[in-house]
Amino acid sequence: MLRMNGKMIGADRVTRMLNQAAKNVKPVAAKIVNDVARAVQSAETAEINRVIDKPNRFTQTAIGVKWATPSTLTATVFVKPIQAKYLAVQMTGGTRAMKISEQRFAAAVGRLPALVPSRDIKKDQYGNLSKATQVRLLAEAEGKKATTVKKRRSKTSGAFAIKNKAGQVIGIFKRTATGIEPLMLATRSAPQYRKRFDFLAVAAKATAPDKVQAIVARRIERELFRA
Repeated sequence: MLRMNGKMIGADRVTRMLNQAAKNVKPVAAKIVNDVARAVQSAETAEINRVIDKPNRFTQTAIGVKWATPSTLTATVFVKPIQAKYLAVQMTGGTRAMKISEQRFAAAVGRLPALVPSRDIKKDQYGNLSKATQVRLLAEAEGKKATTVKKRRSKTSGAFAIKNKAGQVIGIFKRTATGIEPLMLATRSAPQYRKRFDFLAVAAKATAPDKVQAIVARRIERELFRA
């Protein structure tokens, strides 16, 4: 007799369970690898939610997994390509690269390091300006020549860029009943980020020997009881 998970199992069933497990070594091994990969994915996602202020759903699902099969027995946990473009600087620290829309706008109206939403512009529940809104504002302003505040007293509709006396674009604005209102403001220097998301350290912690042993034990017990 054998006691497993608080249950007594007869010798005959134990023999059948072990024989079945022996036939399924590679499939079970693949499941174990995927269980570990799933634990890493969960830990990385939790870390994103911890270190990034109000991450949206797209950012929360940034961690992908290429699952193991009985023939490969290898799983890969990775940051999905689109999310990696903006999460990379969170993992390494340093300067954020200009977005494509910023690059196009800068080429059209003048050089600027980056654009950030103004305090008063409407944002989504995560505190961000939607990509569609950013693209629309930049496209509207891109089609108009950047001018100084004084020259923008005409009744121009839509978004437009304003530059200072030195000829530098200071932001994108719109006209209101009382004057002009900032929509996006140009930064004096490219945004700097400190390293906040240590992908490798999180993965190492999630795959510590005691945690992997627990994962393996749970999977083997589950497979034996299925036999």
